[in-house]
Amino acid sequence: MNTRIKTLASLLLALSVAVTLLAFANGGALAQDQDSPIVIINKPPSNSSYMQGDIISIESLSASPVGIVEVELYVDGQLVQRDDTPGALPETQFTLIQRWIANLPGSHVVTVRAIDSENRTGQAAINVIVANIAPTPVPAPTLAPPPTPTPVTCVLDARFVRDVTLPDNTVLAPGTSFVKTWTIQNSGTCAWDPQAVAVFTGGARMAGGSPHPVGALAAGATMDISINFVAPGSPGTYRSSWKMQSGSGVQFGQPFYVQIVIPGPPTPVPPPPPPPPPPNQGCQGAPIISFFTADNTDIQHGQGTTLRWGLVSNADSVYLETPHGSGGVPSPGETGVNPKQTATFILAAYCKGFRVQSQVTVNVHGGGGGGGGGGDGAQGSIDGMEVGTKNNKTQVRVFYSWNGAGGPAEVCASAPGTDRPCTNARPDAPYAVLNLNQPDAAPVTACLLDRDGREVACGSQ
Repeated sequence: MNTRIKTLASLLLALSVAVTLLAFANGGALAQDQDSPIVIINKPPSNSSYMQGDIISIESLSASPVGIVEVELYVDGQLVQRDDTPGALPETQFTLIQRWIANLPGSHVVTVRAIDSENRTGQAAINVIVANIAPTPVPAPTLAPPPTPTPVTCVLDARFVRDVTLPDNTVLAPGTSFVKTWTIQNSGTCAWDPQAVAVFTGGARMAGGSPHPVGALAAGATMDISINFVAPGSPGTYRSSWKMQSGSGVQFGQPFYVQIVIPGPPTPVPPPPPPPPPPNQGCQGAPIISFFTADNTDIQHGQGTTLRWGLVSNADSVYLETPHGSGGVPSPGETGVNPKQTATFILAAYCKGFRVQSQVTVNVHGGGGGGGGGGDGAQGSIDGMEVGTKNNKTQVRVFYSWNGAGGPAEVCASAPGTDRPCTNARPDAPYAVLNLNQPDAAPVTACLLDRDGREVACGSQ
């Protein structure tokens, strides 16, 4: 663990030096303090020049010891693109390419802003110069009468041909990264320009990068277009629709889309009756689970329940599998759970590779309701906590819901004999990470406070 800490500290120090050097070299403005995420714009260099209609690719590197969760791209202070990390999971280092179509001539400030899992932000900025496209000079007419003009029409068009990968309604696991490829034909009468792109037009974006570069294509020709996606984390059917767009920003042609299915929790299957094991030979055949239940299988958002299981016989190991991982457990046994959404828990028993399982589904209803304290009518709830030890401190991950009223609000955590760290609350943030200055602190209490410091909701673990 000490080696990993020293390695991460060295990496962050090196990134800080690199950020300073690149800021002087590229003219990038850094707006971040010592604890904020580090942001480096690798490409393009500051004061680069482009022609009107060019696609400008901005490559950035963001880093934070608590993990980057979101990167935003601004042009002249206006948000043009927002990207989450894959699966919306924190990443210590996150490299990303974002794009902007330079439709307006002049000098522009391009800013990349990174947000980490503790809601802190860091940013870097560069200048780009977009030149106006000069009109083509028209030659002076001659004295001879011009020939009769032949009417010429040029139509931009596109036609979906076929799915190359992932037929419609392909079933994928939540959070799976996948690539969708379509065959698209230029069905118009003129070629696509080199700045042609595919753009997201509706449905679920699923982390697909838009605009996605396509480039020139002759009339009548076909090409394969591939876009990277990440499957959502909740069950359901998701469609992401796209369309072609010219370098001048005009959308054209037939839309094309990807449609996937995220399955719900599996239907519990009762284990088959196991044969009795031979005497004095250890476990043989199928293990026997006497029972596996939950005290309450229908709870409200923010509530918890207790899983209980009886003696598991004829087994050499027993594991409890949850949405957050699995681990060995004794039998009989019990444990408390506090799922944020409907979840299935599995008790699996093994005998020399033979597996038998029993499962319980806990249905979670509602979410985001109000808590104590009230104040100015701020409504929120503490939905759950994960408590562990890291770097000789107690690390608390607080899952909360807040509707934004009574803000700015804070999420705070404390335990007997510790300090009470706080961080800003955000209506769209799923959780906050706080570190108490003592290891193995307990019990831990987390509260959501409104702008006047009054408690909106609290929870303990």
